[in-house]
Amino acid sequence: MNAKDNRPARSARITDPDRTRRATGVTVIGSVVNILLAMLKLSAGLLGSSAAMVADAMHSLSDFGTDLVVLVTMRIARAPADSSHHYGHGKFETLGALAIGLALALAAGGMGLSSTRSIISFYRGVPLARPGMIALAAAALSIAAKELMFRLTRRVARSIASPALEANGWHHRSDALSSVGAFAGIGGAALLGPAFRVLDPAAGLVISAIVFRVAFRILRDALGELTEAAGDPAVREQVIGIAHGVAGISDPHRIRTRRVGPYSVIDLHARVDGGITLRDAHALSHTLEDALVDAFGEGTIVTIHIEPEL
Repeated sequence: MNAKDNRPARSARITDPDRTRRATGVTVIGSVVNILLAMLKLSAGLLGSSAAMVADAMHSLSDFGTDLVVLVTMRIARAPADSSHHYGHGKFETLGALAIGLALALAAGGMGLSSTRSIISFYRGVPLARPGMIALAAAALSIAAKELMFRLTRRVARSIASPALEANGWHHRSDALSSVGAFAGIGGAALLGPAFRVLDPAAGLVISAIVFRVAFRILRDALGELTEAAGDPAVREQVIGIAHGVAGISDPHRIRTRRVGPYSVIDLHARVDGGITLRDAHALSHTLEDALVDAFGEGTIVTIHIEPEL
């Protein structure tokens, strides 16, 4: 049975307006950082003749685009359940994460193709320009700024259980890692002489591989959620522990868990004394539901099927 009566309201850990406010705040900060870094790195890459820095600038520009995706999907996901979406709109956040993963994969493919062409040209005898120190300085600044944004975004994402925001946080980390590769490649190409100029596009190729790996992980998780993949096995064990902690509830079984965006969905069967009244069995199911929502957060969707003890 699914508890749907007028019980006293639970104290929400994080209200939906607060959740949206926090996600919006960190995303807007990230957007400003991304657009400024994209402009800086593109200018430094063109002025400093660095293919790696131009590729890195395109990565930052894709970051700005995914920030916009997060802002839109977070707003949609906040909408309550209605006649067309009985379980709410949480999966719009997952769609946002999917869009971020696709944007990253496309950015990685473009960077990899461009870098590969430069490497082939180099070995065919086409000289590559020496990267300027302005490109090296831009890479160093990018590493610091993007690592800071990764840590800030991930902390907020985990505190509000937002898959789209966490995906965006990893996008910041992939940009920081790509700037590390750019720094190494640009430094080697600039300081070691003409024979090592290939290090600049080689760094771009390494960057594309790093970005693609991050994209794969985001796409894997988002597609798993959209195709109703089972939740983490640790969640199942936690549900069993909570059920055993409710006096009068025994033998939790047929436990199924999944995610709807930031929210957990838990279905389970449990047994109660077959001699108690229907009212008492109903009250026990409410107690168990409350305990599960307290553990997994406001918005958790719980369905409990009560059976008599054997």
